[in-house]
Amino acid sequence: MGVALFLVNCGGGTPTIPTPSVSSILPDSIVAGSANFVVNVTGQNFVAQPQSVVLWNGSPRATVFNQLTSQLAVTILASDVTNTGVGLISVMNAAPGGTSQNAVSFSIAPLLPGAATITSLSPPSANPGTKGPVLLTVGGAGFNATSIIRWNGTFRQPISITSTALTTNLSTEDLAAAGIASVSVDNTLPGGLVASSVSVDFTIGSGMAAAPEEGVVIPFRQPAKGRRPVLGINPDTNLVGFYALVSPAP
Repeated sequence: MGVALFLVNCGGGTPTIPTPSVSSILPDSIVAGSANFVVNVTGQNFVAQPQSVVLWNGSPRATVFNQLTSQLAVTILASDVTNTGVGLISVMNAAPGGTSQNAVSFSIAPLLPGAATITSLSPPSANPGTKGPVLLTVGGAGFNATSIIRWNGTFRQPISITSTALTTNLSTEDLAAAGIASVSVDNTLPGGLVASSVSVDFTIGSGMAAAPEEGVVIPFRQPAKGRRPVLGINPDTNLVGFYALVSPAP
């Protein structure tokens, strides 16, 4: 289901909001052709209200502020990584904070010969708050003794390995919040070169914490019920405003 972005008018005085800066991102690369995925952004002067928003090549993406770590979790769309190259990740705060002066590079790598292929995940999803360990089976082809599973960019040593299946345990922390998790496999080639697979999505709950594949900006008509506005850019006017993700009218 697609969603719409509604502009929310905000009155009152202007709060004192600092300029953000980005120090690191995880993961910092993915293979071209991968599905939607989440990048965790670490830095300074990220704010919860009005919420900082992460930009991908200057365009806003759905962002979640982590109250415990002060990190930002941004969902990058599959359409953003169709081709190889480099994407730039920056962060924008409401005025007078503005956009971070530094943008961190995200690599979109080619699929190398010798990379594994993922065809299935079992289970393919879980409910938020599911208690671990939960055994995840990654089905596909081209797995070998060097294969390592990546869960949102972090390495997971397989419990078992065959040429068509890898298994690992998911923890309670892995499944704590609704959204998507990116799953891929790394194979080490002769000479030490690493070949990563195209990533696939594991859904936690509805997955709606992630950015939708489609979305448009339309004029504001009423507040988005149950959704807190986030800072964004209207691509039609290039004006900064506050938006909320809601379902479109039938």
